[in-house]
Amino acid sequence: MKIKILSAFALLFIASMTIIYSCKKKSTTTSTSADYVGSWSTTSHCTSSMSYVTTISANGASAVVLTNFHASSSTNGYTLSATISGNSITIPSQLVSNAQGSNPCTFSGTGTLSPPSSLSINYTASSGGTLSCTATCTK
Repeated sequence: MKIKILSAFALLFIASMTIIYSCKKKSTTTSTSADYVGSWSTTSHCTSSMSYVTTISANGASAVVLTNFHASSSTNGYTLSATISGNSITIPSQLVSNAQGSNPCTFSGTGTLSPPSSLSINYTASSGGTLSCTATCTK
């Protein structure tokens, strides 16, 4: 009889914990273009390091524009379009010229946002040769 009572209490405890856990609110944090918007201190590592400020602006709910990206000075960066999905950013392959209208280059890449202030992008830049780069961005 004692074992049956203990078993019943154990079963009741397990059932109660299952119900309590299933009622717990689940986290559904998802980044939007607003999380990417702003000025980012950026360091790109390719064959050498470049430090610059990239500005990201919203271009709809799931797209952004990166201005002054892959810049060796404040006046020769590139403007790239990118799509976002949660904490992932994708730079589709695109041929663009720098801010001075010269040095056409093809960019593509992917990255991850770690809200609120860290963004890492692995990308390629091709112009006569291909560079594999990593951009580390902080707000």
